Amino acid sequence: MARCQCGFVCHTMSTLSLHELSPFVRLCGEFQLPPGFRRNPYFIYEHEFIYVVSGEAHYQISRTIHRLAPGDLLLVPPGVITSSWNDFAAPLRFLAVHFDFHFCGGYQSLPLRSTKRIASELSKIHKLPPTSPKLLLPRKVNVANEPRVKLLFERMIGEVANKARGHELAAKACLLELLVFLQRRDFHEQPAPKQSHHAVELAIRFLESHYNRPLRLNDIATAARLNPIYLERLFKRVIGHSPMIYLSRLRVGRAKHLLCRASMTVKEVASAVGFEDAGYFTRVFQKLEGMSPMHYRRMTHELEGLELAISLTRSPKTGGGPHFSIPTHKG
Repeated sequence: MARCQCGFVCHTMSTLSLHELSPFVRLCGEFQLPPGFRRNPYFIYEHEFIYVVSGEAHYQISRTIHRLAPGDLLLVPPGVITSSWNDFAAPLRFLAVHFDFHFCGGYQSLPLRSTKRIASELSKIHKLPPTSPKLLLPRKVNVANEPRVKLLFERMIGEVANKARGHELAAKACLLELLVFLQRRDFHEQPAPKQSHHAVELAIRFLESHYNRPLRLNDIATAARLNPIYLERLFKRVIGHSPMIYLSRLRVGRAKHLLCRASMTVKEVASAVGFEDAGYFTRVFQKLEGMSPMHYRRMTHELEGLELAISLTRSPKTGGGPHFSIPTHKG
């Protein structure tokens, strides 16, 4: 390790093995660029991944202009002049995560971006340390046929927002999973048949619309118009786990919302999200969240009155929203 000019302890002076990488999620959230919006040239201090949910816009990174469309994944590097604008009729909705490849510290005094390319600001940039083997980080790829990418962003945002015990590790795990996906994905290979991904999308839509009902694999397969065994294999290949595990995670996510915001008993919450047995619901919740539903409810109530760093009303000029971050100075 060596101490950078910015005063933070960083690994930028020596080559790291991938075993030594420990990425840190500084900020993540959902943002919008409305029609007619333009951000003047700036640079950021750490890396940023952007995943486009809907709409279109342009990002210029150095001299290259990227037209973003739904399903695009863009990597914005630190210290490179960047600008963005939306000259389309619809807003650009995107998920974003600002991250470092290792924890550098001092983030509360570090702005998100700067327009001043002066030595004192450039010295604070957290560059990617050299790694062996080299990390594969494509600047822009379309992953519309890879639903797991959007799910990883959503899980990161949810973890940072809810701040359950161990959320720092959960967010790190999601980011590591995204980096693994980029290492293993051959972006020059022929994509999987569109009809296969369409079947998975049908299954996900069905689960999100019917999660509160008793469901079996056969029900999901019927909605996806596939044989149950083939659907399970395909779903696991595309998403990373089975349809029934996806359903359990979906139900627990909805249950967390009710536990935080509704005066319902655990049994009532379990029934509302599709669990027929409250005891089984508690066991599943404990397995996925590391605590019981009642413990989770008490923990969230204890956080009432504390600032969760969630802003639902920030304008695009100050970063968009809803937006989860640690406080920073305006850049």
